[in-house]
Amino acid sequence: MARRGRGRRAPRTATPRPEIPTRTCLGCRGRFPRDELVRWVVGPGGQLFVDRNLKLPGRGAHLCHDAACLEKAIRRKAFGRAFRQPVGAIDGEALRGRILEAVEARVVDLLGIARRAGWSVFGADVLDRALQAGQVRLVVTATDAAAHSLKRLMGRSETERIPVAEGFLDREALGRTQGREALVAVGITHGPVAEKLQSELQRRNRVLVAAAAQSL
Repeated sequence: MARRGRGRRAPRTATPRPEIPTRTCLGCRGRFPRDELVRWVVGPGGQLFVDRNLKLPGRGAHLCHDAACLEKAIRRKAFGRAFRQPVGAIDGEALRGRILEAVEARVVDLLGIARRAGWSVFGADVLDRALQAGQVRLVVTATDAAAHSLKRLMGRSETERIPVAEGFLDREALGRTQGREALVAVGITHGPVAEKLQSELQRRNRVLVAAAAQSL
């Protein structure tokens, strides 16, 4: 009796990776990943609002975190064309303020997420041990941290090659993100959250630097 041949396996194919959604900046007209841009929506009264979580329904318009792009979009009346309807009076300084508020709110949200998930450490001794153990991916400091506390923290972080980012929150506000009265610094142990926090803080600095340049 002839032996039954084994069936051939179907050839393996690579699983296609999902494409990253991109959007066009109204100012510079460059295309960038959607989550790297500011998404704007227009309210019933024609006022512009920042969609900080990229979830609001309806048509959106996108901008870089850059004052030059915002000024170009205003000068070219690009918002009205993007939304295909008239928008209210546009104040560049007010819009920059809304971008800043949205970025800062995302930072606070991320710090809260880290606390609830158990991805944050704080307290001088606990944070120091976590740094030595290589568990920390980012340290966020308070704006009013004492100089001697920062010097010790910076020294340890530099030794362990851990990035340190000065936030915009004072000790009480930083403490509230972790359910404490006040904190000098918070260490983030989860890599992706640390990367997102760094990205948001860098965006905030870009907005501040751009706003300062516009005022000169």
